[in-house]
Amino acid sequence: MARLFLEVREDNEAARALYNKSGFKMVGRRPRYYKMANGTAKDAVTMAYSLND
Repeated sequence: MARLFLEVREDNEAARALYNKSGFKMVGRRPRYYKMANGTAKDAVTMAYSLND
């Protein structure tokens, strides 16, 4: 295994800060990935961590 991947909702600032601090880097986005109860949708941010660095 060379990389770990995760997805986090774009507006989840606390989680994104934790992942950034842990060495994860943003590598992509999934538009309208999370469907909200009010009918709107939020993007998912795809992040990766390299195990070889």
